[in-house]
Amino acid sequence: ISLPAISSHMPHRLPKLDPLNYYLTWNTIGTVAVLTTVDGKSIVKIQFHDTTHHSSILLQNNDDFCFADISNAAVCLASTSTLGLDNKIYCVCFLLNRDTDWTKSFSSDSKIQNLCCSDKLIGLAFNSKILIFSVTGFQMNSILLSGPILYLVAKDEFILTVECSNIFNEKDGIPIKSLRCQHIQLQHLSVTSIDTSNFAIPYNSSIIWAGFRFLKY
Repeated sequence: ISLPAISSHMPHRLPKLDPLNYYLTWNTIGTVAVLTTVDGKSIVKIQFHDTTHHSSILLQNNDDFCFADISNAAVCLASTSTLGLDNKIYCVCFLLNRDTDWTKSFSSDSKIQNLCCSDKLIGLAFNSKILIFSVTGFQMNSILLSGPILYLVAKDEFILTVECSNIFNEKDGIPIKSLRCQHIQLQHLSVTSIDTSNFAIPYNSSIIWAGFRFLKY
């Protein structure tokens, strides 16, 4: 079976109804939106639901950011190697006495596919791996992927991934895609796989949401 590639999905991204003004992410912490000014310039506006935590941030969108995530500790934006630009991640960290920002660029050989940010780590997904950074920009580890990343989310020191193994079969004449879900924990720079599961869904189906549920006893 020959089927087209499946695109990666971000859990808090809203549909792009307006090509000039749209949200890159909207979660329980805040929003990251791309806006176009009256003179045609593209900017990024970062807002927090709790305005006592941090005031709004405005950035020039010279890098054509297409991924974003926001937590209590940091806000991260990433761009891919389109329009002649390098793969780039830009982060603002709120943990220190004052805001600090950092940037990392990557060659166009490895295209950024997805991004996640928690209070303790940042995950940056490429074609075959995920690089894990601290919110201050230190690369702590990496995770190999079994196939294209479909879903990536982080909570505290945990990362949840859903990957497509690119194995397509038919069941009752309906194409299905094989997926792999990994629940990973980062402890003292070491990656521990808590759980891995494989499952299949109809090819024309899509994942709407995946995440964590923490129970307190």
